Amino acid sequence: MTPNQRKQLKTALTVLRDEVLSRGAHLVEPTTHDDVERPNAEDDQPLSEMLQSIASSRNRHDALVLDRVKTALAKLTTTPDDYGACEDCGDDIPMARMKAMPWAVLCVECQGKIDGRSRATRQKVADYR
Repeated sequence: MTPNQRKQLKTALTVLRDEVLSRGAHLVEPTTHDDVERPNAEDDQPLSEMLQSIASSRNRHDALVLDRVKTALAKLTTTPDDYGACEDCGDDIPMARMKAMPWAVLCVECQGKIDGRSRATRQKVADYR
């Protein structure tokens, strides 16, 4: 990876970090059953629980992305020559993957092994019987 490519990816990581930090936590207030003005407020409970679940999932995702971005930025600072190399096989991670996920630490093939996906393609219709 060239120094210019590293610089571009560092900029992308910094922008992403700032974006995630500026969003803050997703909050949804729970509904209460003592709402006098809305006697059927308890009907809103399932929707409120679903929105709370979605907000919680988004918060977990943002925390995970933020952690990975901070790790990638630290790697760019401490060992820039190692940034962009697969931590499993040592090959360079393709630039297209790095642009899509500048925090990536594994190439597609090694990530696929971890995820349990096969890179084999279907040869015949009968392959899936």
